[in-house]
Amino acid sequence: MVYWTAYPEGAYARPCTDLGLPQSGSITEVADAISRTPGTTLVAGPAEANIGGRTAAHVVVTVTQDLGCDPKYFFTSAAPGGGPGWWETKVDATISVWLVDVDKTRLFIAAEWKPTARPELLQEVQDIVASIRFE
Repeated sequence: MVYWTAYPEGAYARPCTDLGLPQSGSITEVADAISRTPGTTLVAGPAEANIGGRTAAHVVVTVTQDLGCDPKYFFTSAAPGGGPGWWETKVDATISVWLVDVDKTRLFIAAEWKPTARPELLQEVQDIVASIRFE
């Protein structure tokens, strides 16, 4: 699953206040806070990245405790309507987060996968993020 929202004031998703992530600060400061989020283990980063020609921050964590909001670990949002949906983040999910500033808006881009994800799926996530462009 890949999702994105403005941070901290997205239209459809709100940051989970229980995790204590900063509501302001640079993308580097927010990525650093994500790397120390309760209920997670750091996998990689924080590190500088590039998305659509813009400087970004990247961090990867694995969920070790169910402390986050549903359906996304770092965000709460309305449950999707009708048909299959993403209802919750489960323990052992890995979440890769990219933060990038675009025209005075900080974007929070995240990809989440289960431990059983095929390597091809992880490459598809990288390809999706690499394809992002800003105009």
